[in-house]
Amino acid sequence: GTSSKPRSEQTLGDSAAILHAVLAKLHAAGPAGVVLVGHSLGGLVAADYASRYRRSHQVKALVLLDATPPSVIPRIKRLIPANATGVAGEARAEIIGLATGHNPERLVFGGAPLPPIGNVPLTVVQHGKQIFASVPTYGRRIQQIWSAGQRQWLALSPRSRMVIARHSGHYIYLDQPRLTLRLIRRALAEAN
Repeated sequence: GTSSKPRSEQTLGDSAAILHAVLAKLHAAGPAGVVLVGHSLGGLVAADYASRYRRSHQVKALVLLDATPPSVIPRIKRLIPANATGVAGEARAEIIGLATGHNPERLVFGGAPLPPIGNVPLTVVQHGKQIFASVPTYGRRIQQIWSAGQRQWLALSPRSRMVIARHSGHYIYLDQPRLTLRLIRRALAEAN
């Protein structure tokens, strides 16, 4: 959150290249590899990175904390009309902002499914609280779309599992830090 903002729009490929350069500079992507943990939009970036670099076997395990699913963009676009106002309009604008680059990261992502990550341990963690309840008319359906998107992440690896963080909203690492740490430690153990 304190990094300098991008000067221009960027793609998932751009984000993967930056992460790859950082890992190389830290000598973290060597034979031991890395365990990536990504939250929300960072989860989308981490999953894309694991997919792009699957042949190098750099990513040894992946933990997605309520990661933004690729399918959410086109489905929300169809669900909430462009002329929606208030909370519903704001929810649509935030999610659709990924397709247009109108977000703090200036990321442009159209919602295409990601290729598999290979035989990498994958833990998908979904929030348990109804975080979209405040969106009139559409909240229940948005929750269904988000949950379906979390299940879609499981298709990235034959070694995937789903965990529901029952006492968490979207910020699972803040709401349930012990659960988050336990799942990261488990991913580290599986990575060896």
